[in-house]
Amino acid sequence: MAKKNNNNLFNYKKIIPAILIIAGIIIYLIFGEEITVDNILNMSPINRAVASIFILILYLIKSVSIVGPIMALYIASGLIFPLYLAIPLNILGVAIGLTYSYRIGYSSGDFLKEKILSRYEKLNEFYSVVKDNEWFSAFIIRIVGILPHDIVNMFFGSLRISYYKYMTASIIGLMPMLIISTVIGRTITDPTSPEFLLAIIMRVVLSIGAALIYRAILNKAKKSTKEDKIE
Repeated sequence: MAKKNNNNLFNYKKIIPAILIIAGIIIYLIFGEEITVDNILNMSPINRAVASIFILILYLIKSVSIVGPIMALYIASGLIFPLYLAIPLNILGVAIGLTYSYRIGYSSGDFLKEKILSRYEKLNEFYSVVKDNEWFSAFIIRIVGILPHDIVNMFFGSLRISYYKYMTASIIGLMPMLIISTVIGRTITDPTSPEFLLAIIMRVVLSIGAALIYRAILNKAKKSTKEDKIE
C-alpha cells in the first residue's frame, strides 16, 4: 500500500508541471503576446480573496512558462490591493515561483545548467565571476536582472545550491524592485502624487545602479579572461 501511494505521489509530481505549462499556454493565448497589467486587471475576480488566489496561480504558472514580465504582477497587485496586502501577496507569490522553478532545475541538474549557460552567454560570463559565493551570486543576479526571472530560478536549482541561501538571497535581491513596483501600481492612478514620483525616481536609480554593477562585473570577467590567456 505504501509503495502504491509513493508511486501515485511520483506520478503527480510528473503530471503537475505539464498541467501548469498547459495552463500557461492557455493564459498566453488568452492574454496575447504577454501577460500585461491590463490583462491581469480584466481577468481578476472582484472578490479580494479569490483575486489573491488568482494572482498566486499566475505566479505559479509564471514560474514554468515565461509568459510575460514579473513586473506586471507586482504592479497589478498594487492596483488591486492596498499596499499592506499587495506587498505580502507579491512576496508570497514570488516565494512560490522561486520554489517551484528551483525544484524543476534541481531535478534536471547538469543537463539544464549546460543548456542555460550555452544559450545565455551573458549569464555564463557573469556567473564565472560570482560563482565562488553562492549567496552573493544569487543575490547580485537578482539585483542586476540580466535574465528572465524564471530562467534564473531554474539555473540556480540546476546548480543544487542550498535552498535556504537561494531563497533568502533571491527574495532580498528582488525586494527593492518588488516594493517599488507595487507602490507604482498603487499610486499610478495619481501620477502627480509624491509617492508615485518618488517610486519612479527610485526605480530609475535602481535600474542605473544595476546597470553599473552589471558592467563592473562583466569588465572584471573580461579582465580575468585576458589574464588567463596571458598565463
